[in-house]
Amino acid sequence: YNDKLTLMISAFCHDIGKINTTEIQEDGKITSYNHGKEGVTITKSFLKKFEFPISLKTEANQEKFKFKQKVLNLIQGHEFVFRSLKDINLKSIKQLSVDLKPANIKELIRLIKADQLGRGEDANLDIEKIKKMEKLALSENIYESDYTCFLGGRDLIEMGLKRGEKIGQILAELLKMQINGKINDREAAIVYIQKKYV
Repeated sequence: YNDKLTLMISAFCHDIGKINTTEIQEDGKITSYNHGKEGVTITKSFLKKFEFPISLKTEANQEKFKFKQKVLNLIQGHEFVFRSLKDINLKSIKQLSVDLKPANIKELIRLIKADQLGRGEDANLDIEKIKKMEKLALSENIYESDYTCFLGGRDLIEMGLKRGEKIGQILAELLKMQINGKINDREAAIVYIQKKYV
């Protein structure tokens, strides 16, 4: 499951949700709001026909699962470029990275470029938006990797927290605070956990 196959299937399916979401508004404007989300639902059914399983029992199946999730998350994420330039910021790019996992922002930009260039003579690349996405992602080292929590489950256990479901909830809370810019480094994350949970 190489990058070319990921891009090919994502590009093939990325607008498939328009089948169920396209509407003509009163002013004559044609819209397809949330077609990425709808496209994920349709693509899941499409991929089932090619036996992309949910099971993770074997290493081969894990690769199939990862490929499937990449495709689905890229389809969901390709609408990101439709937002205004000012809404493409550090917070939104961090959240995008989390939402795309196991895909990454580099792969998403390839899909966006393929989509826009595929319009032939009508091609109109959102160069400014794409450059801003790239610049922000590179500044956080999340262009080809995902945005992660400063701490892991093992860190919390070593700090005295008990194993269990709460660990995951705390890490999700911590990640959200990082995305919102309230915690900006590992040391601040440790201090926050110690004050609130230890």
